[in-house]
Amino acid sequence: MKLLQKLLIVPFFLSLSISVEAQEQRITVRVENVLIDSVFKKIMDSSRYTILHDHLLNKDSIHITYNAINSPVFKVLNDILAKTDLSYRLIGNDSIQIENKLTLSDRLTNDTSLRKLYGNIIDDHNIALPYATVTCYQGKTLFSRIKANQQGEFLLNRPLQVDSNYIFEISSVGYKTKYIYLTYPEGFPLTNIVLSTDNPAMQNVTVVGKRPLIERKVDRIVFNVENSITALGGDAIDALRVTPNIQLQNDVIGLVGKSSVRVMINDKIIPLSGNELLNYLRSIPASNIQKIEVISSPPSKYDAEGDSGLINIQLKQATTDSWSTSIRSSYTQAFYPSFDGGVNYSYQKNKISILTDISAGAQRKTYSNDIHYTYPSELWYNEVNNTNSVKNYGALVKLQYDISKLQTIGFQYSGNFNRQNNVEINRSRSYFNGNQLKDYSTDGVTSMKPTSTALNLNYEKKIDSSGKKLSIDLDYFNSRLPRDNEFTSNLRDISDGTAEYNFANNRSGQNIQNYSAKLDMFMPYKWGIMEYGLKATATKTKNDVIVDFYNNPNHLVPYLSQHDIFQYKEKVQAIYLSALKKVGSNLEIKAGLRGEFTQTLGNSITSDSSIKKDYFKLFPTAYLLYRPTPKSTIILNFSRRIGRPDFAYLNPARWYFNPRSYAEGNPFLQPSFTYNLSLNYSYRNIINVEGYYLRKTNGYSQIVFHDTISDYQIFRRLNFYNYSGWGMNVNLALKISSWWESYTEGNASWSRAQNFIPIVEKEYKGYARSISTTQTLTINPSKTLISTIYFRYRFPSRENIYNTSNSSTLDVGFKYLLSKGKFILGLNFSDILKKDYSTITTFSEGIAQSFTQYYDTRRVRLSISYKFGNKNLSIKTHKGGNEEEKNRSK
Repeated sequence: MKLLQKLLIVPFFLSLSISVEAQEQRITVRVENVLIDSVFKKIMDSSRYTILHDHLLNKDSIHITYNAINSPVFKVLNDILAKTDLSYRLIGNDSIQIENKLTLSDRLTNDTSLRKLYGNIIDDHNIALPYATVTCYQGKTLFSRIKANQQGEFLLNRPLQVDSNYIFEISSVGYKTKYIYLTYPEGFPLTNIVLSTDNPAMQNVTVVGKRPLIERKVDRIVFNVENSITALGGDAIDALRVTPNIQLQNDVIGLVGKSSVRVMINDKIIPLSGNELLNYLRSIPASNIQKIEVISSPPSKYDAEGDSGLINIQLKQATTDSWSTSIRSSYTQAFYPSFDGGVNYSYQKNKISILTDISAGAQRKTYSNDIHYTYPSELWYNEVNNTNSVKNYGALVKLQYDISKLQTIGFQYSGNFNRQNNVEINRSRSYFNGNQLKDYSTDGVTSMKPTSTALNLNYEKKIDSSGKKLSIDLDYFNSRLPRDNEFTSNLRDISDGTAEYNFANNRSGQNIQNYSAKLDMFMPYKWGIMEYGLKATATKTKNDVIVDFYNNPNHLVPYLSQHDIFQYKEKVQAIYLSALKKVGSNLEIKAGLRGEFTQTLGNSITSDSSIKKDYFKLFPTAYLLYRPTPKSTIILNFSRRIGRPDFAYLNPARWYFNPRSYAEGNPFLQPSFTYNLSLNYSYRNIINVEGYYLRKTNGYSQIVFHDTISDYQIFRRLNFYNYSGWGMNVNLALKISSWWESYTEGNASWSRAQNFIPIVEKEYKGYARSISTTQTLTINPSKTLISTIYFRYRFPSRENIYNTSNSSTLDVGFKYLLSKGKFILGLNFSDILKKDYSTITTFSEGIAQSFTQYYDTRRVRLSISYKFGNKNLSIKTHKGGNEEEKNRSK
């Protein structure tokens, strides 16, 4: 621990000793009474620009005295030419033309093409800022409003008038708005306009605008949930259903072409899986989600856990509108009705930022599963019907305080509390030659009270004006899942006229505690950007299972009992380094390396046995972005990742579904490793084509073992396969008209699995294909009535040991805006055709088995939300600390 503390302290003091680096286009000029030609030469020697000037210009009598340290090239030119008859203009990216102002004025007057102002926008790390908004006013009149392109370049679409006064407003979400005042052609062109988040003294104006529904960035796809109608009034699960590249079927979350995925909230890994993760996500209202980021190849600053990819759900921050309150409520009718509601309050003024949210809901949902087993001597038909009643309560509190202009401290609390009651009816029948042999029935009730609490304390220190900063995060997570399952079984053997009665009390508890500390450094330099950091996590879980079987509920002594306590501890120490280098304006290279040292200890108290494992692994990442033309982009990504088993998978205790069926974990499970390689081509962010390859080794999954003599089914998890997959995704985003936006996605893949356990075939090959489309329509001219139509179809597929039938879903949503968008009415129809289910078929020990699961996805939701607040207080913008993910803790 002392060594870790030293490692955490060293980068901090190293960062404090680093001086401010000159940015790429900044120079230092110290001259006294020299000819202006000498100044031009000094500028060319100190920058990449070539300065062109006409020798007929009267420059011989111009002497310059000037002193500037680390100043932008164009500021130097503006200063030295201010009191002369000379002006300048940019030619291409690397040349500057010096001209006489009178000559330039004449040219501008006679040539309207020269009077279309052009320029480019960068951030405070000297990186091109795409899609910023440039608004031009002539006096108080709006003259023009345009958006910069992906390279941060813009060209005003109207010619400016010579000697007229203009005000330029340059804004982008997450950056401080900048104003430029000029009399054309003074200050022409507007080159390297810097939008900054790090200069607290700069005046701030918040620009509120609608972002596109889907955005594609270098390493991720961004789905702006706040602009989605389908997710309106729902929860995080509803938002994930319509997010590009995410597959959600039978309540299993996955990525297209990826073997597994991890979910983050605000850059923090959610240490839950399975039903526990789904319950947590259902407690998050979609109205609290700003965007969902789909990261198929996560950079090295993220934990290597996740096997293939990450889904990052970004919650809304406190706005700069001083304070606002929103009230929401929704009614959902599926087979049963459900209700949800909540209140959200945000406040930000001066040094304090507050965001709070309270939610509550009551849902009742059904689930069914038709299971078939083909035994050598009989056919089994198993029908499972489950009714789940849930009452959920959630709370979120985020506090942020600006200690100074350079330091920020923040705190976040998230709590979720659920009460669930499941009533399940299980009926199994076996037949031979059309004659019924057996009839097994099991009726059970399961009570659960899952709770989770997450705490985060974060600190950010801005080291200098170039953007260097240090961030520290301390995290704690606790999850509890007590379950109490009682079921009664009647096992009748019709062939011999016997019957067996069972009453069982099946109780379990799971407690997860996770602690995490990390330090991150963000270091922009003249040559590029470097990031490095350290992280340490410790996780402790306790699982206990108590099962008692009775022949009669009045009996006090069980005929079969199982009492077991399984404890598991895991520690991970990680260090990472990554660097980004921009080569010219068309090429970006990013590479990183992460090392993780893992120590695990599993201990079964009942059997007095323990399993200890220690290992160190390296995880490289690499990215290459190339722009062959201003309208096209090519991206190449590579990463290696790890898939650690869920904690529940490691617990060797049995959990009984009925007297003849149970699941058990495997404390000997090993992690899997995945290599991901993808190549993406994008044209104008309209069409995106991605090809990918992944290779997984030592994969693990659930296998069903059958005892055909005693009619037992045992569900075990094993490492049993290696996997390779190739695939292609094609996305098409179109704005067909001012009232019609369209997004269509199709994907196809081929996979090969090699299995190394004898109960399944040694090799499986197969295809998977799907297509989806989202159509957003503005129905009325006032743009207050909007509709979204979503359709997805999955073709029959085969992946490893599983054959999956086709499925589809059709959703239609409407949103009506009143009171300038403060009052929103939503109406959404999901899975209208009731086709969002599949039949999964597999073979184990030569026995065919199939599962047809339906999760009550056909429903209608009516939602209402109202937002009000005060937007007139004096506020300054504060960018929150750089939050990180928690360690995996399932």
